[in-house]
Amino acid sequence: MGMPLVTTPRRGVKRFIGIDFDFGALFSAGPRYWTWVGLLSVVIGLGITAWGVALAKGGAVMGMRDAYPWGLWFTNYMYYVGLSAGGLVVYASVHLFGAHQFAPLSRLAVLQAGVLVMLALLGIVTDMERPWRAGWMLLTPNPTSPFVYTGSAANIYMIICFVDLWILITGAGGEKWAHRMTLIALPFAIYLHTTTAFVL
Repeated sequence: MGMPLVTTPRRGVKRFIGIDFDFGALFSAGPRYWTWVGLLSVVIGLGITAWGVALAKGGAVMGMRDAYPWGLWFTNYMYYVGLSAGGLVVYASVHLFGAHQFAPLSRLAVLQAGVLVMLALLGIVTDMERPWRAGWMLLTPNPTSPFVYTGSAANIYMIICFVDLWILITGAGGEKWAHRMTLIALPFAIYLHTTTAFVL
């Protein structure tokens, strides 16, 4: 049949909820690894600085004008939503259509889909220019705003992806629940992509 959902941890590796942690390998990493960590930390710092500038100076910094209401953040939203579909396609190929040659990629595919949708949601929150007010969208939704529908679809889809990932990592429910969660995820993925097109 297919590949097992849960594997035995390697010797000397600690496992927590099905995830292997090898901190010894982390601290014995060479200079190339720490160079990458340093470079990525600089990139993250520059990104946070750029976001602070955008919050302080307004959406014009990100390319938003009266004639062009969608700036860089919403462009990223569309890009990330589109990329997240690829993860679901790989995952669904394994658990719905029996393409078990892709089974080793299942966890990575579901993780990719969930993280990309989370990044897409961060794009919407950032596009609001006042991210600390994002909670009001949930408490007082405006039914005439397309963001209500695309935001709810993205949130539900992200939660489904992370539940799928938890099932794959822990093996809870086995193939049966992995199959069921894929059946639940597909309609929400279609809904998410449809509402994204509706926003445009």
